[in-house]
Amino acid sequence: CICVCVCARARARVYMCLYKVLVAHDLEEGRWVAQFPYYPPHQSAEEMTNLQTCEKMVRDCIGVEDDGSGRGGRVPQDESNLTDDIVVHSADAWCMNALVAESFSDEEGRVFLVGDSAHQFPPSGGFGLNAGIQDAHNLAWKLASVLHNRADEAILKSYTPERKVVTQALRDLSVDNFHRGLLIPEAMGLPPNVPEIISQGLQSQPASLLTDTAKKSLLETALGLGRSLNPMMMMAKGSSSSSSSSSSSS
Repeated sequence: CICVCVCARARARVYMCLYKVLVAHDLEEGRWVAQFPYYPPHQSAEEMTNLQTCEKMVRDCIGVEDDGSGRGGRVPQDESNLTDDIVVHSADAWCMNALVAESFSDEEGRVFLVGDSAHQFPPSGGFGLNAGIQDAHNLAWKLASVLHNRADEAILKSYTPERKVVTQALRDLSVDNFHRGLLIPEAMGLPPNVPEIISQGLQSQPASLLTDTAKKSLLETALGLGRSLNPMMMMAKGSSSSSSSSSSSS
């Protein structure tokens, strides 16, 4: 997944886009993080984290074209007040995991795992940071008790069983939240597994006979189409809902 830090001063609405997660970090400053999936071997992290590539993906999603000025200006495709400017500050690649360590400490009780070293969750729910703080709290008072001779060292052995069962539950909940989130584009008529199906199809016969450049082009065309069609589908569904609601009122 590509994580893109974007500054966009929105005056109207920002559309939820197919194949992307958009998280608001500061609504007043217009600072957002957009997460796009990419599909090796057809796409590489190096090319997908190129800032110009990321800006184009963001513009495709919200229906705003680059005006060519190089200053983040925009030419709206449909609504004149979607955004004043878009600036991509940074981009990086990361891999979504759902992992919990077998043990949070070594057998001697000299090394302990806390936070991301002990567990990694999908970001759907925001449980990673909270779980890390809870790990630290659980371990800190036990270490303090042992160091100040208020408890036997055996108490440190309770750290793994107490925290592991909780983090396993949070891992499962995060995965479940992720899959439930995919029901949203599906309800809009946008199957979330289409990119993965295309990527796998390009690795099987007869598509595998195509050159790497041709396979990459097909995948990116399909993803670009999904990103650009999504705002129009959202508006179409909004108009349809409106007329349906008026009709039922009358």
